[in-house]
Amino acid sequence: MGKYRIMLSILKENRMRYILGVFILGMTNPLSNIVVARLLLETFDRAVYDARLILPVAIQFLLLTGFLALMTPLGEYLISVAALRTTGRLREAVLTKLIRLDQTALRESHSGDYISRGTNDVQVVESLYKEQLQQVSGVLLNGIGCSVAMLLLNWRFSLGLMVYQLLMIFLVSRFGKPLKRVSDTFQGMLGKVTEKTADLLGGYEVIRLFNLGDSLTEKFKQQNDQTLHVAEKRVRLSALYQGVNAFSWSSSFVGFIVVSGWFMSQGYVTLGTIIALTQLQNGVSQLFLSLGTYYNELQTSLAGLQRVQDLLDKREEPEQYPLALRDCQDESALTLHNVSFSYQGSVPVLRNLDLSIAQGETVAIVGPSGGGKSTLFRLLLGFNFPQEGCLSLLGRPASDYSLGEIREIFAYVPQDPYLFSGTIRENIAYGKLHASDADIQAAAKRAHAHHFIERLPQGYDTKVGERGVFLSGGEKQRIAIARAILRDAEILLLDEATSSLDNESEALVQAALEDLMQERTSLVIAHRLSTVEKADRILVLDQGVIVEEGTHEGLLSQGGLYARLHAMQFRQTPTQELAI
Repeated sequence: MGKYRIMLSILKENRMRYILGVFILGMTNPLSNIVVARLLLETFDRAVYDARLILPVAIQFLLLTGFLALMTPLGEYLISVAALRTTGRLREAVLTKLIRLDQTALRESHSGDYISRGTNDVQVVESLYKEQLQQVSGVLLNGIGCSVAMLLLNWRFSLGLMVYQLLMIFLVSRFGKPLKRVSDTFQGMLGKVTEKTADLLGGYEVIRLFNLGDSLTEKFKQQNDQTLHVAEKRVRLSALYQGVNAFSWSSSFVGFIVVSGWFMSQGYVTLGTIIALTQLQNGVSQLFLSLGTYYNELQTSLAGLQRVQDLLDKREEPEQYPLALRDCQDESALTLHNVSFSYQGSVPVLRNLDLSIAQGETVAIVGPSGGGKSTLFRLLLGFNFPQEGCLSLLGRPASDYSLGEIREIFAYVPQDPYLFSGTIRENIAYGKLHASDADIQAAAKRAHAHHFIERLPQGYDTKVGERGVFLSGGEKQRIAIARAILRDAEILLLDEATSSLDNESEALVQAALEDLMQERTSLVIAHRLSTVEKADRILVLDQGVIVEEGTHEGLLSQGGLYARLHAMQFRQTPTQELAI
């Protein structure tokens, strides 16, 4: 019953409209059958003996069927509007959920699986509301209404027929659980196929560079074949379902003919009653013939609904930065006290880290790969939270802020910036929504991006393509810097924005960064040590611990880890230019 409660709860404000539409459509069929049955009964039992009764009976029939004909489009409209609005809101809910997902929950599944839930499964849910649920409700109400009318006409005759058909329902219901399991498996495997497709599209350059096309295509074929195998199993079960239903209808109809013939021969029923019962029998037979098929389709849709609901039930990131065991409050721009962090209980990435950055100070963080540099940025931005210790921002404990407020404090420029599919203007404006064109252009000029933008055919309205594919690395980086300039945040986080650029692009980007860092508190992850020589302080982070601290010249004179890393880089040996 859990899925059915979910099904109704998702309707929310459209629930009454939907239920009314289902009720209206559900009642039109049994009422139509009853009206026709009454017409047949009146005609063959009375009108054949008195022709004057034919016209009144026909007028009653036309009036009732006309009324029912008007009710049908009303029911269809109510159901369709409720279904479209519900699935529209459901798509919005899925997107909102993905934006708010806890980082751990977000990494639990492949992005392709999330895409499948937001597209394939939501589409299946729309079919659930527009078709399957209405069909199941329709045949149930039609069958029940016709059954009641049959019992009122001749309860002995009708009761025996219904008992037999109830036995057929019991037999059909035995297929429900296996069909549900297969449907659940199919929807899950469809998500896997979407995952493979997403990988093929996202990694197309690597695929071609390493000639992986045949290998990955073969893996996709294997996954697709497994999905087809499950789909075929579902089709077999569905076909068996329909076969049992067909046998139920055929055998009950034959029984109806035999029994009705005997009842008439004994004088227990009139010809009009038998003909009316035949008309009503159509509604009852449709219940047993169609219910299995509709129930099959309903289970498939419920499997999609469950996958969407599972996503909506996933854990979201908290609105507030978690309260530390002990608050730390410092007048510095940024303070970390005794901070420790590990991913899912593994070896600590940061251990008892103490750090204080004064207002307007530029601090660089260097060290070997895996030392905890990027993890530190993730803690500051609220993507992960310390297991121990506390954090202070602009003189207040982090727990005083919501995550949204914390992220407003920072402007972050990553090594590989993400540009959204759209125009250059739109991508810069993400730094400050509703920014004016003058502000956008001013930010681009400070980021040394205005000149190359103006040379483009559409200027600021040039499309950047998916992930900025139409721009070079240096151009993308300068767009990201312009976005950070427009944000005008108190603290700047730079994750070595020049490490993957050529010399000319690096010079332009470095000039843009220096402009951005003026009179601003800055924390810089440095991969190229030449880019941090002017920093006020340099911290050397190794295995989650700050092992050295000082200026560039001072650290070189110590002959420690920083000096060794510096020497390795400036030998310019490719294998030693390491990931630091």
